[in-house]
Amino acid sequence: MRKPFIAYFEDGDLYVMQRAYPSYVGKVIELPSRKQNHPVPGYHLFIQYDGTIQGNFMPTWSDVQQEINETLDNMATFISEWMEVNESGYEKFKIK
Repeated sequence: MRKPFIAYFEDGDLYVMQRAYPSYVGKVIELPSRKQNHPVPGYHLFIQYDGTIQGNFMPTWSDVQQEINETLDNMATFISEWMEVNESGYEKFKIK
């Protein structure tokens, strides 16, 4: 089964990208910022909205904020499961 997200590293930072349009991108961060973010389950980390694959812009259709929040929540779950399987270097942020 094809997963709805992919994880990748760029310039030492961990990102998650949605495969389906509009291909939202989330960045894994240590501290929440003013941008939209969701906690990563099981870790002292957050996933922050970082635009789309086309760049740092916000789509303008109705209910886009709700769609982004749901996507970030799903990204947070995905990256938590991904970190359990892959040696990502984020073990020190695991909640014990």
